[in-house]
Amino acid sequence: MRGRYFIVYLTLRLTGARIGEVLMVDDTSDIDFREQMIRLPNLKRHKHKGEVRWVPVPASLIGEIAVYLTEHPEMRGKLFKLDDRNFRRTFEKIALEAGLPRDLAHPHILRHTRAVELLKRGVPVAAVQALLGHASLATTAAYLRLSGQDIKTILRDRGLL
Repeated sequence: MRGRYFIVYLTLRLTGARIGEVLMVDDTSDIDFREQMIRLPNLKRHKHKGEVRWVPVPASLIGEIAVYLTEHPEMRGKLFKLDDRNFRRTFEKIALEAGLPRDLAHPHILRHTRAVELLKRGVPVAAVQALLGHASLATTAAYLRLSGQDIKTILRDRGLL
């Protein structure tokens, strides 16, 4: 299943973008293959709506896109043009088959996953805010909640336990 749906999934997972943002990507102009960046529109209804942000992505994602477009040149310019509802239904079906609870079986969970992953790896909250296209730092800060185990590990790593 290494097709368009897989590439959209990877793009969601590795950018933390909203599904609507990813489905608006134009593979002919919004991907910088050399610099490994994807341009995403900002769709939220705030002062930054309509702006774009360039998000760095792993070489593996750029490679998947390049291979797909090489094998399917007729899809150039259409790679990300999927039906939102159909993608959501397919995502939910696969997530449920994989054993995820229904409340986590939606594409937006990948946005949360990316935010938490970046913060746990020490990426500054302001950088995560920019990558996700949040207007307010408070929105990004919601991902900073730590579990009791996280706190214990941090204290142990710093020699405080």
